[in-house]
Amino acid sequence: MKLAALVGSIRKDSYNLKLARYIQNRYQHLFQLDVLNIRDLSFYDQDIESVPPQPVIDFKAKVAAADAVLWITPEYNSTIPGVMANAIDWLSRVDRVMIGKPSWIVGSSIGLLGSVKAQGHLRDILFSSGISSPLLPGNEVYIGLVHVRSLKKFKPDVSIEVKESAIKRAHDFKGNIPGIVELSAGINVTNEIEHMHVFTLGIRVTFENQQACREYIQHPLHQGLLQSIGPFVEGIVVMDYPFA
Repeated sequence: MKLAALVGSIRKDSYNLKLARYIQNRYQHLFQLDVLNIRDLSFYDQDIESVPPQPVIDFKAKVAAADAVLWITPEYNSTIPGVMANAIDWLSRVDRVMIGKPSWIVGSSIGLLGSVKAQGHLRDILFSSGISSPLLPGNEVYIGLVHVRSLKKFKPDVSIEVKESAIKRAHDFKGNIPGIVELSAGINVTNEIEHMHVFTLGIRVTFENQQACREYIQHPLHQGLLQSIGPFVEGIVVMDYPFA
């Protein structure tokens, strides 16, 4: 089976693009997933819809050749991104290559509901006359809790060497703990929020999915770091939140 994926974020390090790549790799034994480029699509213009630019021609041909389309959308201003709407405008005109082609929607956002509003709007759009794409009812996928940020409050007399050692061990997580997409760690230097300056070490981790987050928490390297700094720490704040 051949699927085409349309990702509603064109940011280079988009988490939704990373989600597409994860699905592409994880389920390659079940289907071939082609992640399409919508960055190069010009704004839809009815004056040229019958003779569109080459990127539009190529894009529509790839959608037409696919057995189904996977829509991966973040949520911008409570709806789908403009780049995705523009791609849909092109697909809905002239040859209307989406009509009758099955769709599946997934998405993520920084909100707790994981792009639920955007996905609701996208469903309505996909049912419009120029698209008419069937969707399997009851198969909503809203992804969140793949972001973890932890702040450590060291005791006042802890040396800088201990803190730097903790940062180095945290950086070693990347490449040694499966499922980590991005990781950053460093000394907190904020003066913007009252009382937050006492949390001297910050670690921020982005995961491929929720399961990777859960496995990270129990991983021996993570547990080893917690045990090593335990005697030097008097407070920890952990925040989990979705990605966009």
